[in-house]
Amino acid sequence: MRRFYFQSLWIIAPFCTLLSACGGSASPTAPKHRNIETSHQLPSGSLEQIYLGVSSEQASENGFFPYECDANLEKTKLEIAQFVDLNTKAVAQALSAGSMDSFEQLPAATAPSPSGQSRSIGPISINAREEIDPNSPDWVISSDPTWEQLQQLVADARKLITEHNYTGSIPYLQYLDYQLRARAPDEQRRRIHGSNYSLHHDNMRDFAELHGQMLACEADANCVPANFESRLSAPAAAIMKDTYVYSKLYEWMMLEASSEEGRDRMRIFSKWIDNDLRFYRPHNTEAVRRLSAGNFEVMLSSGPLGHVEKEITDFVAELWSGADRTLKLSFVSEGQTFAELSPFRFEVLSAQGRGYVSYGERKVALPQSIQYGTLHHEMGHVLGLKDAYYTTYNTKTCLYEQRSRPRDLMSDSSSGSVLDDHWNLLETLYSSPKQ
Repeated sequence: MRRFYFQSLWIIAPFCTLLSACGGSASPTAPKHRNIETSHQLPSGSLEQIYLGVSSEQASENGFFPYECDANLEKTKLEIAQFVDLNTKAVAQALSAGSMDSFEQLPAATAPSPSGQSRSIGPISINAREEIDPNSPDWVISSDPTWEQLQQLVADARKLITEHNYTGSIPYLQYLDYQLRARAPDEQRRRIHGSNYSLHHDNMRDFAELHGQMLACEADANCVPANFESRLSAPAAAIMKDTYVYSKLYEWMMLEASSEEGRDRMRIFSKWIDNDLRFYRPHNTEAVRRLSAGNFEVMLSSGPLGHVEKEITDFVAELWSGADRTLKLSFVSEGQTFAELSPFRFEVLSAQGRGYVSYGERKVALPQSIQYGTLHHEMGHVLGLKDAYYTTYNTKTCLYEQRSRPRDLMSDSSSGSVLDDHWNLLETLYSSPKQ
């Protein structure tokens, strides 16, 4: 989840009003379907280059139905990225050269310190677990600061730098850097890959129903786009028409409503829906096996955490254990396999960021400061579970909103728990052949 602590800034910088409403339309063009791996990984390198890549001419050509938000905010995003790149380097150079800092009594700033820090495992510091209000709703909605709010932080940081308060400016620059890097994957998925951002917990079943009915149409030679809509249930038809990306795909498909070309376009449309659903669909992995009912083993390579394997095992067991249920962590040396299992390797990030699991690289990456449940959450990914929070794009505020369940570990790593649903899903995944 996108959690980055900067409490002092939100005292300094009050919330601004929301941006003006965005909407708009675009003429459908032939989409290029891409599979996208679920990951929390933050992009590295120059922020300017990252955001130029999102908005470049090539990205536009390969992209998919831009919103008015993209045109209205493109200059703002790029200016913030350039400011952070330039001034992060300038501040570091000024401090390393011994330039006068008007607040030298302040400690040298690194990443803003999380509150409630309670323990450590090797180089990893772990925050105290957050308590859940028993009266809190099952689902909560949160959003990032608006682009206007980030512009205000840019102004505040620029003032500090002008006053030669370099130390004071560092938390601002770090926070802005994190915000832009955390938003970039969503920007890339939406603008370049065309991923849907209308799918969430309330309508997932309707999306799946639309996909199933489309597959049924593909299998029926007498079903063509011209009569496809009449076959749909009301919820599936509403999803197709009310979801921005899908409505454009539907228009594009209907340009060839009765021909074989139309059926080809329907197959492409179907792949887009499948890709959106797959983003949340669990799967088994080659690092895990079922030992018996309720008991599973996961193979790991400890990497830089080799001296704290027992601490990792004990810590993970705090959530991943229960009555007649266990998750056994088995560590092997680099490059080894055991019982036909291929391990995931731990990696400790040197920069600020968030934990993530890469299935392609078979690794579990952890920042040096994590939420209480971050390691447990990433173990869930190694087991094949997907994130249970949902990101949607609000075209009125031009922001991504996150829906999460505070009680669910795969939805909220600061307060969530391993639920019966998680264990039951593992039984399903690992009692059947590998997928």
